[in-house]
Amino acid sequence: MEFVTLKGRLACLIIKVLFVLGSLLTALRVVPGPDIAGVVLAFYTLFILPGALMHRMLFGPVEASPAGVCRLFSTGLLFVSILVFAGFVPGVSYAILSVMATCVTLFLLFLDHFRWRCGTKHLDKPAISVFPASRGRDSGWTMGRFALVILVFALSFVFFHGAGELGWSTDSLDHLSFIRRCIDSGSIFPNDSFFKSGDGTVLDPRKGLWHSVIALLTFQSDAAPEYVWSMLPSMLVFFSVTAFIFFSTELLGSVPLASLALVFIFVFQRGEGVRWFTKIQYSRNIVQVIVWIEAALLFRYLWRRNGKRDCVLMFLLSFAGMAYHFVYALLIGTVMAALLIYTSFVPSGKRLRGRFWMAALVQAAALLVPLLLRARFTLSGFNPIHTHRQGMLLLSNHFAIVDPVEIVVRIGYVFFFVLVTVPFFSRIGAHNRNSGLLMTLVLFPVCLVLNPLTAAYLERYLGYLHFRMLYAAPLICAAAVGVTGLARILVLGRSGERMAGSGSCASVKGTDGPHVRAGIRGNAGESRTDRAIGLALEVGKRLLAAVLLLLFVFLPLRFSLARSYVYLKEVLFEKTKPDRRYEILFERLDREIPAHSVVVTDPLNSYVLSAYTDHFVAVVLDQHGSPSDTMALERIAGVRDLLCPAVPLSRSAGWLKRVGADYVLIDSRLPERSDFYGTAIPGGVEIAGEKLRSCHGLARELFSFDGFTLYRIVKYVPGTGDSLAYDMRYAAPLPCAAPAGIDSLGFDTGMGIVLEGIRFEERKVCAGDMLTGFFCWKRSGEIEFGLPVEWTVRLDTGFPMGAWYRPWYGKQYRRHIESRSGKRYRFSASGLLLSGYTFPDQWDASGAVRQDFSFPLPPSLSPGMYEFRVTVRRLTYLPNRRISDYLRNEDLYYGEPVGLIHVESRGRR
Repeated sequence: MEFVTLKGRLACLIIKVLFVLGSLLTALRVVPGPDIAGVVLAFYTLFILPGALMHRMLFGPVEASPAGVCRLFSTGLLFVSILVFAGFVPGVSYAILSVMATCVTLFLLFLDHFRWRCGTKHLDKPAISVFPASRGRDSGWTMGRFALVILVFALSFVFFHGAGELGWSTDSLDHLSFIRRCIDSGSIFPNDSFFKSGDGTVLDPRKGLWHSVIALLTFQSDAAPEYVWSMLPSMLVFFSVTAFIFFSTELLGSVPLASLALVFIFVFQRGEGVRWFTKIQYSRNIVQVIVWIEAALLFRYLWRRNGKRDCVLMFLLSFAGMAYHFVYALLIGTVMAALLIYTSFVPSGKRLRGRFWMAALVQAAALLVPLLLRARFTLSGFNPIHTHRQGMLLLSNHFAIVDPVEIVVRIGYVFFFVLVTVPFFSRIGAHNRNSGLLMTLVLFPVCLVLNPLTAAYLERYLGYLHFRMLYAAPLICAAAVGVTGLARILVLGRSGERMAGSGSCASVKGTDGPHVRAGIRGNAGESRTDRAIGLALEVGKRLLAAVLLLLFVFLPLRFSLARSYVYLKEVLFEKTKPDRRYEILFERLDREIPAHSVVVTDPLNSYVLSAYTDHFVAVVLDQHGSPSDTMALERIAGVRDLLCPAVPLSRSAGWLKRVGADYVLIDSRLPERSDFYGTAIPGGVEIAGEKLRSCHGLARELFSFDGFTLYRIVKYVPGTGDSLAYDMRYAAPLPCAAPAGIDSLGFDTGMGIVLEGIRFEERKVCAGDMLTGFFCWKRSGEIEFGLPVEWTVRLDTGFPMGAWYRPWYGKQYRRHIESRSGKRYRFSASGLLLSGYTFPDQWDASGAVRQDFSFPLPPSLSPGMYEFRVTVRRLTYLPNRRISDYLRNEDLYYGEPVGLIHVESRGRR
């Protein structure tokens, strides 16, 4: 703002210096203060102020536009990223980084002031910069624009105040654990944030430089990591929204369309736009913001020929994005590949390809060093629990695509709306180069994940991550174009558009142009048949537009608005608050046990302890640290055996010693079925305490309160009583010669498990009654620990088949018959093998195990004879399906027939 006088400049300089020094004194704990002041001050002195100074030094004054704000935020990210990257030098701690940041910022402040003083005679010219600003840059700052930016930032800050998600149901505790370990250990990038027994030979590839940046912000603010995490959306949402506006404006070439796309962010995607912004501090989401900014700069570079500064900024952003998260390479690579295809086919492609290849070389050079570092210091990019195929639609034994149903679950029906309308963007969208570019950016990643050839190839090298290529497609921008285009057809129609265009041209010329007169003569010379056909086409087009808007916009909009309202209430009024029960536990652990102890407990409480205390654990929920830990599956199996009532403690003693367990925490108030992705079910935790107490000299109880009991490990060799089975309901073996009345089956599931027999309490039941009985399972060989096993019961009977019935759509036909008649001809029920309390590899191979089942039959079940079918399969996080599973009755759960059940109507018994 060049209108500021010398005295004003000097006063601003003094205030900024005081801010910088105050932030340093807060980091060094010399000047205490409220946490919110420390966080805001640290964010300003690490991101905003250095970003503005670096921008003025390199690119000239900051522009008063979304592009200017994005460049300001980008240079701030680059400043703090370079600073943290320098911290990899041995001996550099976060305290030294804070001092370095202060010194560099003060140097930039005084240098900027000196440059301004030297240029006071030329205030009408922009400041000298390494890369001069391009022609036609946006207008500079005024007091009005400055006040508007501050007001919008303040509104977003207040709205998202403390809205950052916390809790074991999200990934936040994984990041908090790493950030806390960074500060506690002083290491810029610790090898492991959870386990003291980790091998420490590799880094976790999912922990990028962004986590260390947050750790520096946390140290600088002298606040708790969980408080900083919850406050980050307050400061990042403004810049994220600005980045999306910048990206959508450059892509669509229209501010109104970009504004509509911004509204759609909060409405579509199943109404989770607000929740996404509460997770903006996640590295994968920050990477998405960086991709928006870089793609917008790339569009400007290709079409507006703003070369030097945009190219340099793209290089630096690419380096930072790749250092933040591996998904950045996937997203920006998809955008670049789509642009290559577009520039290869458009008429102006020859002119664009030269600049495109220059940008591609810049991208490749920026990605090379982070990629080599990740390849050198990381073992694998995938969690070994999730390396299996998941979320796929199986077309054959060798080919599969991403299941469109899973896409709808994650993205919403807007996906299909875009697919239907995108081929017509050149007619209903903007009539310029943006339509073709938008079509290419949308269709290219969609073709990759829905093409069986490319999907199989990508799955081999990217695993389940290749689904995220869809996040590179600007679906929201495409939805904005599709909605406005269809709405224009409904309002104006084709002839209306032509007349509107002709009228505008005529009004400009002041007379009826020749094209208008020719159009009138053509219309007058048309025959009745031609006019009838044209009218029919016009009506059909408008009806199609109305149907598309209704099916893919307004109907999902009702559901999305309801979800958005719920999330808005959560953000505004239902902030995450810590459980007082856990606060007392943390206080007692800090007071009564040494720091950096290894506390073994269930995965849920391990996840919480690793995030909120300085203690190590033995396993965490979903095993987030798996790529950097060779003991990943062993940890899950070890805690599972310790908490399982059917496994003797002698089996866990060696594992406790290997992980270096100092204490064991038992939580009797743990939910019976917490979501552990099926890998560790907290059943029998109270009995696990009995196991510890029964082994003389192994463990000693330290304290117990509100369901928590802490045991100290005295020695790793269990005493007498360690071979007892503590829960006979699940551990007692049944003889192979089953009792009378059981149906001997010998059904081999192909997974080392045999359904030895089944027994029904009654074979004649009424609709609405309970169907009870038990299974008799048996091991048939060695079983490797891995995914949990689920059984599914299917009751099937015949249903009316009319002349329109065909087997290839039998499931949909049956559902139609059921909806019309109000009767059901199929019933299914599922459950984990032995309810997850024991796993097949824990069973005694010499006998069978019994599992009772009991489930109510629906009252609408049609009377008749039903086949009782059973199928057994391994659970995946996302299910895999076949096309026949959606159409045919013989789907994935059809199973093998193991008996007959006679269902009667209630009035007959």
